[in-house]
Amino acid sequence: MAELGLTFAGIHSQDMPVIINTITRPFSMNASELVQEVQGMSGNVWMGNHNSSISFSIDLTIIGDSRTERINNTRIVANWLFQIDNYQEYEMIFDEEPDKSYYGHFVGFSNMTDLMDWGSTTLTFTCSDPFAYKEQVDTNTFTASPVTFSVNSQVPTKPIINVEVNSDITSLALTNSNNDYIFLGNPVDPDQGQSQANKTPLVFMDPMTDSSSWAANTDENYINGTVAGQFEVSAQAFLTTSSDYGSGSAWHGPSLKKFIPGSEQLQDFRMNAVVWFDSLDYKSMGVCRIYLLDANNNSIGYICIKDNDNVNPFAIFQAKAGTESNGHDICYTGQKDQMIKKNETLKKKVRGRWVWYTQPVNIAETNIFNNFYGILSLQRIGNTWTASITKWDSNNMPQWTYSYKWMDSNNQYTGKLSGVAIYNAAYGTAPVMTHNQQAEIRIYQILDGGVPGTTEVPVIASAGDEIMIDCESCNILKNGEEFMDQLLIGSKFFDLAAGTEVIGYAPADKINLALSYRPKFM
Repeated sequence: MAELGLTFAGIHSQDMPVIINTITRPFSMNASELVQEVQGMSGNVWMGNHNSSISFSIDLTIIGDSRTERINNTRIVANWLFQIDNYQEYEMIFDEEPDKSYYGHFVGFSNMTDLMDWGSTTLTFTCSDPFAYKEQVDTNTFTASPVTFSVNSQVPTKPIINVEVNSDITSLALTNSNNDYIFLGNPVDPDQGQSQANKTPLVFMDPMTDSSSWAANTDENYINGTVAGQFEVSAQAFLTTSSDYGSGSAWHGPSLKKFIPGSEQLQDFRMNAVVWFDSLDYKSMGVCRIYLLDANNNSIGYICIKDNDNVNPFAIFQAKAGTESNGHDICYTGQKDQMIKKNETLKKKVRGRWVWYTQPVNIAETNIFNNFYGILSLQRIGNTWTASITKWDSNNMPQWTYSYKWMDSNNQYTGKLSGVAIYNAAYGTAPVMTHNQQAEIRIYQILDGGVPGTTEVPVIASAGDEIMIDCESCNILKNGEEFMDQLLIGSKFFDLAAGTEVIGYAPADKINLALSYRPKFM
């Protein structure tokens, strides 16, 4: 018989000094009745069952060549189970069912039974989600509605719906075979004299995978530093590494610029840039800055994230209207997150005698903008400037957003937007950032303050936009930003039925659809 085993938090039990004797699992999830008592009525009203968590008990033997080694091995096992984030559940994969994953947390263990050089105990794990999951399934892209496809799942499962927009749309509707629906926006009613209006048309989009359409930017009049070195271009981004910054005594690095097609000049606008900016070295310094340019290559504002501290990993988010020397900060902030400390032995004189003592010493400050991957956004409507920063997780899901507003009451910074320049820089000979890159830049023109007229129905998405509807987390994103404000009341983040599912969507001639889901089992 094959040895029993499991993987928890990415570590397999065979990598631990243990032997698993038995794994006790429940027959299925725990169910309890939901009932409502009604005064004056015999019995009660059954309102369905509540499916509760499940628990696994694992009897194991901790081995060793001596009691001392066994006690030490016990600490190794305890470290595996305890030295992890206590606020999340981890993937659990049992060797007897390697194609399925549970998600659970370690609860506790029984007292150790002494078996000379070995010892036995029982571990308990609980999964708040009682279901098991297979690997994610990605469907083909659908171009005609409705679509019928097979869902390889034992029970209904929540999908992620990815919508590619090919033309302006004012609404988006989806429904499943259970007649649940998701509806965004509003349809156009011509009988009411309505027409669609795109108040935020996309006028510039670069995926940052080809630099041939970008020009070298050598104008240092508005750059707080010198231009040197060059960008690397990957399949995902423009980036800079240690050899790309050139040299200099202060800020120095490469710069490129690109203008909006058709020589557009925008009075009101929004610029979004996807940026990755972080470092594994506390002493590193760097800046990722994006300038907004007018038709004459002058800066009308900029947004950046930078680390100008060669001691602490302390990133700063900054946005400015105008230029470095003649401008006004919209924001300049480095919000403290935590202080990293260590114990250090020091000495001091007490009553004329030197004494030694130990105390915690601050060695580094960190903040929320460190290890940043997400969107930097700069917008102007009228004389109001707005800068925002949105951090993504590894799945491009927003973790948080901070926004800052400033009103240019004297109308000093009114130059029209015609293009952008990017500038990645290092400082002197300080270590450089581990990641400093731009992955995408979009510019939207804002018409009429972005407000539709009385008979206008606003366009909610245009060609090139991507809408993601995550029915598991009950969230909607457009191009990586929150998009819940367009959701119609009554919509439901629906399931995919196990077996055969039918999905309908509209307007079918203006969007393509693809779904992802994880097959779900009792």
